[in-house]
Amino acid sequence: MVGASVVGVSVLDATPASARPSIDNCMTRSQPIGYALSQPDHNVVGIKPYYITVESILHRCGGWVAAKHIVHLDGRWLDLGTDIHLRISTKRSDGRWVGADRTITAAKNYSDETYYQMRGVGDGRSITDVHVKHFAEPGQTSVFPASKAKAGYGPWNGSEASPQN
Repeated sequence: MVGASVVGVSVLDATPASARPSIDNCMTRSQPIGYALSQPDHNVVGIKPYYITVESILHRCGGWVAAKHIVHLDGRWLDLGTDIHLRISTKRSDGRWVGADRTITAAKNYSDETYYQMRGVGDGRSITDVHVKHFAEPGQTSVFPASKAKAGYGPWNGSEASPQN
């Protein structure tokens, strides 16, 4: 996970941090259980459009789920160095959203950033949805509200299959 960012950790009440598995251990020692891929969603900074897509893979570790979110930025119309504000969140089956704010910078026409998140899923709960709310950074010209790249999780069918099958 070199260069990656941890998005958020939702800890169940009375669960000490020492009892939580590490994201690295969870991702390397368990098979994927869920997959989500959003449609491209666009917004505008000034008068220049861009597109955001989120791809997410879930791994189960006992009463926890580790999510690997890959945010794809199609910034070919943006000036290099333009910052896009992101709010990356997952929804649990009890309706609770947890996420964190991050910034992605247009460094080339297409870029990907990876973020990790750990969520507690005890008592039969699961992770159902992922979304990335995105908009211009404060101080940048934009008259457009935030947009969302969003997707629901489906089962992971293995690396040999198309994830949507």
